[in-house]
Amino acid sequence: MIFGQGENKITDFEIRVTNIRQLNSKTALFSGVATNNTFVVDGSTLIFVDTHPDHLGGMQPQVGQHWRVSGSYSKSTKKYDKYSRPVINIEATKAECIVPVAHEALIKFIANDKDFAGISESKARKLVKAFPDDLYRAVINNSIEDLADIAGLTQKSAERLKKGFSKYHNMKYANWLSNHGVPLSIVGRIIKYHDFRTIDLITENPWRLMDFGLSFSDASLIARRIITSKDGSLDEVNYTTDPRRIVAATEDAMNTISKRGHTVASRQQIIRQLLEKRFDKKLAETAIELAIHIKKLIRVDENKYMLTGTYIQEAVIAKRLLKLAQIEQWGEQEEKAFTEAIAEDKILSDPKKRSLAQKRAIQRSAMHGTSVITGGAGTGKTTVLRALLRTYDKLGFAIQGVAVSGRASERMHESTGCSSYTIAKYLMQDSPKHGDKYVLVIDEASMLDVQTMFAIVTHLPDTARIVFVGDVQQLPSIGPGRVFADIIISKKIPVSVLDKVRRQADDTGIPSYAASVIAGKVPEKLSTGNITFHDVEVEKIESVVNELVSSMDDEVQVIGMTHKGWKHNAGVEQINRNVQNVLNADGKPITISINSQPHHIDIRENDRVIFTRNNYNKGVWNGTLGKVVKVEQQNDVYADVLTDEQDIIGITHSLLFEMQLSYAITLHKAQGSQFKRIIVVLTNDQMLDRSWLYTAITRAETHVEIVGPEEKLIKAIKTESKAALRETNLDTLLSGNFVVLENVSIANKKRSEEV
Repeated sequence: MIFGQGENKITDFEIRVTNIRQLNSKTALFSGVATNNTFVVDGSTLIFVDTHPDHLGGMQPQVGQHWRVSGSYSKSTKKYDKYSRPVINIEATKAECIVPVAHEALIKFIANDKDFAGISESKARKLVKAFPDDLYRAVINNSIEDLADIAGLTQKSAERLKKGFSKYHNMKYANWLSNHGVPLSIVGRIIKYHDFRTIDLITENPWRLMDFGLSFSDASLIARRIITSKDGSLDEVNYTTDPRRIVAATEDAMNTISKRGHTVASRQQIIRQLLEKRFDKKLAETAIELAIHIKKLIRVDENKYMLTGTYIQEAVIAKRLLKLAQIEQWGEQEEKAFTEAIAEDKILSDPKKRSLAQKRAIQRSAMHGTSVITGGAGTGKTTVLRALLRTYDKLGFAIQGVAVSGRASERMHESTGCSSYTIAKYLMQDSPKHGDKYVLVIDEASMLDVQTMFAIVTHLPDTARIVFVGDVQQLPSIGPGRVFADIIISKKIPVSVLDKVRRQADDTGIPSYAASVIAGKVPEKLSTGNITFHDVEVEKIESVVNELVSSMDDEVQVIGMTHKGWKHNAGVEQINRNVQNVLNADGKPITISINSQPHHIDIRENDRVIFTRNNYNKGVWNGTLGKVVKVEQQNDVYADVLTDEQDIIGITHSLLFEMQLSYAITLHKAQGSQFKRIIVVLTNDQMLDRSWLYTAITRAETHVEIVGPEEKLIKAIKTESKAALRETNLDTLLSGNFVVLENVSIANKKRSEEV
């Protein structure tokens, strides 16, 4: 075997894949044999390719495919039984799947690639003979019938051929995008949305990449590459003032503002964001006016601006809810169902236990097409909801419950008995039929953002009823908007407020403590009832948490503020590692094999875990909690997790990287859930306000431990909720104040939802 002298890079080195060794979100490892003469190698040489999935150009290697790789290499010899075999190890910085050009290679490629299943080598040879110049283009351009006729294939084989090559047609676009630096994570979505127009449309306006989640700065870097490759040079002045760029910058400015929860911005706020992008004042003003002119931005009031897509979403939500609010139906049938539902409830049937507010809430929600039931911890929302759903059931309505988090969804099912899904899973189901008697109940409605609510109302027929249930004082949604609060503020939708604490006769002290917090009043005693405050410096929080955890017999949930903590103190990640070592130091670790060597994953048998992505095939959602009950590799499963919903989930390679320790979680992950005991960690001043503290405290059923400096606790109580400061437009729209949009359709503004 002879290698180029002094070479340390492989350029355009082509291999045929013979084995897939490892594929996950962090590693791609595959092997094969050489198919070109970049190096003179003997036929026994085995080539290993090790790279990151981002370098694969949007493709996943498969046995039989041909790949071109570049990167540094090393040479070695590997023993197989009695024989030695030369090996090339490539650490690839670039890899792309290619369609073989040479006839024999192309024949073998078609015969062996699973995308062409059913097309034998003899059939592949006929194809090459029929189209000797460019089989690839011939397949793409000819119909199935023509392919079958010319090449002597069956209709079925021609269909498989067409379908197989269409994938490699997309590969062309994937490689083009990858070569220009587009991240692998969005390549598939871009091609799916733009299809054969991908290259033309992205070349026409590279900032279209922002529609698929790319930041303005990253899209601008790629735009520079595309413009330079197209024009051969880049005029800096023309680039800086390019209308495409300055409009994209305006959109990005609005997106930055929306990350703080706002859907509306003032002109001054937009200009301030553009100045941070090194725009001068004149160019910033020009950018805003141009964005308005091409209807990317609209003026909704004298000094209020919105992205057109966001405005349409809020407007659609408002119109649908207002239409439902007009439904008002109460007759003998409704009265009978209501009376029977009340009589069947142990609490509501007792005049001494029920309240007039609870009865009115049930009645109002059963009467109208849409309604709101709101109240703080322990005020009886669940009792009201059970009776309401029983009323709807007696009236012949199909009932479906949804919640943002999996745990909240499961809790709703347990407390009411109704079918309940996460919103993400619900939106994957078929829509109810128009005219059906159907009611959707949205629990923990304070977590709804504008995009999620828009998806819900466009999924439902306009005859379906909607009931919102939640606590308006809790943390708002992560995404922009404050849907639940705006609905209540508007006073256009029937609202029932439950404000009397009824749960547990307040013997834990939690509801009254929470009520004091949300009212901005510092409790007379910071430790009272089942709430204990530990006044410690931030630097000592971790050791106090360790002591508390080790001293408790019951499971306890730690709720942190951020993953990294305050100056790397008491973050969720560090607390998880600490608690793992306290409670499960000797647990059996999950082990995977990389390059035939065992590697331990820092998750062990008996560890508590949380899933961080929706994986519908596996039946887990972002926020699903569970416990590792068995670590044992069986085929492609490395461990079993028992979820809080009592499902057993087999942990495969992909799930390993979608799972984290959950002894400590952020409040946003905990929202919608209840835990028997909690430890609340106070670190980050920027996040602390009374809404955050209130939401954290009310996650506990029986006991709360608050750990942190006293000044942070008091500051949290005295700081007004940041949710109240969100600028939105939904409450105005619910009052009927709509802007007339000319030549703008909803379909044109749904790109972000579709992709």
